[in-house]
This record gives sequence, structure tokens and C-alpha cells, in this order.
Amino acid sequence: MKKLSLIIAVCALMAFTASGVNAQPFTPTVAGDTYGIAQGGGNILAVPTPRDNNDNLAGIPNPADINDAINLLLGTAYARNSDVDFLRVVGPDETWQDLSSTDFSGEYALVSLTAANSNTLSVYDVTAPAVKVPVLGPVSGFGFLGKDGLTAATAFTAALSPFAGGTNFGFSIKSVPVSGPTNTWDSNPTSNPDGLDHMLTYHLAALSGQTIWIKVGANPASEYTFYDPYLIAWEDKPLLNGLLGDEDFDDLVFLVDRVRPIPEPISMVLFGSGLAGLAGLRRKLS
Repeated sequence: MKKLSLIIAVCALMAFTASGVNAQPFTPTVAGDTYGIAQGGGNILAVPTPRDNNDNLAGIPNPADINDAINLLLGTAYARNSDVDFLRVVGPDETWQDLSSTDFSGEYALVSLTAANSNTLSVYDVTAPAVKVPVLGPVSGFGFLGKDGLTAATAFTAALSPFAGGTNFGFSIKSVPVSGPTNTWDSNPTSNPDGLDHMLTYHLAALSGQTIWIKVGANPASEYTFYDPYLIAWEDKPLLNGLLGDEDFDDLVFLVDRVRPIPEPISMVLFGSGLAGLAGLRRKLS
């Protein structure tokens, strides 16, 4: 019995280690937590922090950094992006699973925009990655566009998941600048031309059970109660002079609900390799 307990305990540790790998790769500036240190948060949590970039934009009434989006949703008063590092999902977030059922559908709700570009959010089934299904946008602008989801008049623009429950899927944004080439960024960095991670994920468990107003298409606004939401934030600019755009990761910010991130394939491979090694260990211990 002691041998079996040891193997189960080691398996659990390896599963945590394999799935706890930080989303990556980032530029050296982000990976080194340069902005977190500058904001006073340091890198104690070993969580790369996006640049706090939009608190002082002249003529823009609503600051629109990631911490501001979270304040809008939670009623908090976080001053800097480093203040919300503890909400970051540091495990793999490239691939997600739709948890919708016959009673509930996965939801995508637009929270804020701070982009000069015109951005469209799409999702795709991982078995057909070339088929992108647009769900939100195209949209552009700065701030929160006057919407907070507290009333029907200020409902968040939302969309339903196009997938059946259980589908593994990824996110993608199409970013069209005023001038210059159109860029498409994927939740899977290996699909991006620069090979970098353009997407950060925050787990907003405090929103679970809370109700907001959403508006799907031409339908009247309706109330929606969160199940277990995540906030996803994008950097829509390409790599230039060693930096990923302005590295504030707030060019398209949206909520997703009734979905969850799942381990990337390499994590499962590592976990499987660990199990194989443990099987050999168990034979030696027997």
C-alpha cells in the first residue's frame, strides 16, 4: 500500500508540473517581467506583467489597461497591471474546451477596446484550424465604449459559442490597421508569424454567480449569470525592434464563460512519459 501511495503522489506532482508551464514564448522584456518590476509588483509570482500604458491618454475618458477592465467587472480599484498578476492563468491557454450543454451555451462577451486597429475575434475547432468562425467584431476604439453590463442599456456585446459541447478550440484575432498589412494572431503561438504569445488569460472566479446584461446580435438585451469566467486580453501589433507592439496586451479584451483551458499536447506527452517512468519505478519497488 505504501508503494502505491508513493506512485499516486508522484503522479499528482508531475501532472501539476506538466500543466503549470507558463504561457510562452514572450519577448525578453515581458518574459523578464520588466513592466511588473517597474510597476512595483516585482516578479515574486513569476508572472510576466503587461505594460501599464493607457492610464494617462489625453482626451480619453476611460483608462483601458487590463486592471481597469477587471475593475469595471469586479468593482475593484486595482491601480496597475501588476496588481492583478495573481489572477493570471500561468498554465497552458492555447487550447480550450467548450463546456456548453443543451441547457447552457458557451458565451463570449466584449469588455473593452483600446485599439487603433479594427479587430475581429474568431474561434476555430482544433481539428480544422483553417476554418475561423467570427464571433465578435470588427470593432475599434479606445476605452470601454460606455458599456458596463449593469443595465440593459449598457449591455455587453456578446456572442454564443458556435460549437457543440466538448469541442476543443482555439482563439484568433484578425487585426486590420488604418494602413499597412492585416495581421492574424492565434492563441497558439506556433501559428503566429513571429512565434510569440499575443494572448494573456485571467481567471475571474469572483464573477462566478454574478449577473450582467448582454446583447447577442439583434436580440433584445438579456441577463446572464456567470458560471466560471475568464478574461482574455490581446496584443494586436507585430514584433518590432525586440518589442511586441506596445506590450500592453489590451487591444482586444473579452470575457469567455462555460469554457476552460486544457493542457497543450506537449504537456500531455510529458505527463505520459512521467507515467511510463513511474511504471518502471513501480516494477523496481515491487
